[in-house]
Amino acid sequence: MKRRLFRIAAVLFISFQLLVHTALCEPHLLRSFSINGSAMSNTLVNGEVVLGEILSESEDVRRGDVIICHYPDRGDTFFVKRLVALPGDTVAMRDGHLYVNGRQIADPEKMNQPPNYRFSDYLLKDDEYFVLGDNRGNSNDSHSIGPIPRSMIIARVTTVIWPLNVLRSVDNEFTAVKESPLTSP
Repeated sequence: MKRRLFRIAAVLFISFQLLVHTALCEPHLLRSFSINGSAMSNTLVNGEVVLGEILSESEDVRRGDVIICHYPDRGDTFFVKRLVALPGDTVAMRDGHLYVNGRQIADPEKMNQPPNYRFSDYLLKDDEYFVLGDNRGNSNDSHSIGPIPRSMIIARVTTVIWPLNVLRSVDNEFTAVKESPLTSP
């Protein structure tokens, strides 16, 4: 009985905090999304519920953002991916490592499977965004479907809200680790 009351109180407290934060601090809307699949493991795990900040098309997105998006020809299905490259960026996958603008990007700390694919430098055109799952070896993403337009990016993931015992903010960091030896000055 105590445990149940604690969970109800925790849900009410979190809901109240989100409502106050949304009403007073953020002009954006928040929406919950369920994680289905392993493309973002172990950053996000199948069955978790996340909170996403709904973005208008005029709002900026950043490299490293964990986003909710649609894919062309996939209807209203939501996908969760990490935004790794923006229009004008050059992206490549060599020897299991991601490179953006010639700089090797640190692999996600919790990456389940490294990628088993490679692709040469790809220059993103206007309105092309490159998204990858953190579980790069098991993700249907831009390496297979190509870049997506900004209109397909729906929300920025901010928080895991369910189950309560894993309540946490989502890491939207994106770090270059070193210069690519294949890039000339």
